[in-house]
Amino acid sequence: MAKNVADVVFGGISYWMLGYGLSFGNGEGTNGFCGFGKFFIDPDESVMGEEFSRFVFQSSFATTATTIVSGAVAERTKFLAYIIFSFFNTFVFCFPAHWVWAESGWLNKLGVVDVAGDGPVHLVGGVTSLVATLMIKPRAKRFTPEDDHEMGSPTGALLGLFTLWWGWLAFNCGSTYGISGGKWKMAARAAATTLMAASSAGAVGFVASYIINKRKFHIPYIINSVLGGLVSITATCAVTGVWESLVIGAIGALLVLLSDAALVRLHIDDPVSAIPVHGVAGMWGLIAAGFFTHKDTVTMFFSDRHGLIKGGGLYLLGIQSLTCVVIIVWSAVSSGLILLVIDLTLGLRVSLEEELVGADAIEHGIQRIDLVEFKTRESSDATDNSGRFKNCTHAGSSDNNSNNNNNNNTNQHHQNGSYNGNIQMMDSSIIVHIENGVNRSTSQNDTPSVRDSSSSTRSRTNRLNGLELPWFLDRFKPKRGSKKITVPRTFHVRECFGKSYALSHLSYPSPRPVSSSKRRLQSLQSRDVKRRFSLDKTSRFTTSKPKSPPDRDGFYRKTSATTESQSPCREEVDSRDGS
Repeated sequence: MAKNVADVVFGGISYWMLGYGLSFGNGEGTNGFCGFGKFFIDPDESVMGEEFSRFVFQSSFATTATTIVSGAVAERTKFLAYIIFSFFNTFVFCFPAHWVWAESGWLNKLGVVDVAGDGPVHLVGGVTSLVATLMIKPRAKRFTPEDDHEMGSPTGALLGLFTLWWGWLAFNCGSTYGISGGKWKMAARAAATTLMAASSAGAVGFVASYIINKRKFHIPYIINSVLGGLVSITATCAVTGVWESLVIGAIGALLVLLSDAALVRLHIDDPVSAIPVHGVAGMWGLIAAGFFTHKDTVTMFFSDRHGLIKGGGLYLLGIQSLTCVVIIVWSAVSSGLILLVIDLTLGLRVSLEEELVGADAIEHGIQRIDLVEFKTRESSDATDNSGRFKNCTHAGSSDNNSNNNNNNNTNQHHQNGSYNGNIQMMDSSIIVHIENGVNRSTSQNDTPSVRDSSSSTRSRTNRLNGLELPWFLDRFKPKRGSKKITVPRTFHVRECFGKSYALSHLSYPSPRPVSSSKRRLQSLQSRDVKRRFSLDKTSRFTTSKPKSPPDRDGFYRKTSATTESQSPCREEVDSRDGS
């Protein structure tokens, strides 16, 4: 969202300085390629109302073309680099806007039809998004077996859809530039066609999701389909009928879904599907104008000929196709040069560590959990006079090789101390949960969970009263008289795991999906089923009955008579005392 604010702030300034004059200037030097004049716009009182109203409306178009790009480069772009890009990318919009909408624009003189900006806004934004995505490369672990990128907030995304949907009505209806002289009729038609195109596109999204996702209605399918329909009708919203808008919206939704799947196949990382929604649907909207446009007999402003289906021949279809080609080439070259200069000077992409921690924490200092706190026991003997922890208990591990490599460092760096809680270890983050008093897992007769999706550090812990405080956190000592320590947002633990990890402040970590057999074992653990299971090579569970009867509490005890070979792929659940 901060990127969207930067688009309005810096894009609005650049559009006031030079952008509006390049788009709609009519002074000396104006030609078919660009306007001249009206820079730093401050018109006289005689034309103040008309000029300022057009400036405000068109500045929203200019910043929207840049805002489209912000979603495509999300989660991996330097914020300062994006601010510079948002200032200069406004000029990428200005020239196509002059070609299509200005009286002296060369495409306007040829008779191009684009009522509300399918070309200058959406196609420019979609092509720029594609160029930026190709230059910045995919996010970390995207398109890998460890890919865990999911939609952050479906509820928030749907709320954004409704906001865009109703805002689109103002976007399209306002492009009639008034209500006098019959323009209110064109605005009313624009509202009706916009609504129906989005509805037909949404219906396609529901049906496609139901079929493809095995009777499940996935939120991204619905959102992208509706947005694709809205973009598709933008060019012809005021010069086409309701029946045609239904067809345009449905085809636009299909193209968006197909192109989105194609991007995944090509390993092009577009987190919000900006390229299919704005690029592909924007191109289809311009082409559709060549088929479905009605001759404007009301205002004689938007189109002076019919489309192909209405008996207008191939001329308008050819002009619309030419507009697509010209805008695609212009947007790719101009935005590519801007991004290249920024990348060579400041750099576009954040470091891997910053990306794993998250831009909210690195760029804005926003965390879902402010700081991870390690709390000691309530006992006053928890720390010694130097502020170090006392009475540290080492946790067991089934990965002897990795433990042996780290035991020396652990004993050397951390001889004393204790804490209660459990450690969850994931691919690129370590989440430590600490509790005061008795260990939660012990009091609830549950096994402390240690999860590590990296095969080189996969381990588990025995049921103990306390777990070992990781030695790489030893340097963060509590203050004198304090019962807790805090850890900074980011630090290196390269010595411990052989690679650089970052402390993540996720309030709800999303671990990698586990196999059905592993999930079955975890389910049995959660139900306190205290029987032993062995996992064979075919990932099937075999149950071995205990040799001794259950004790008075109903739990089976492990006896010396129970002798079974221990293998690396074995998972055991013992009695609640951890023996």
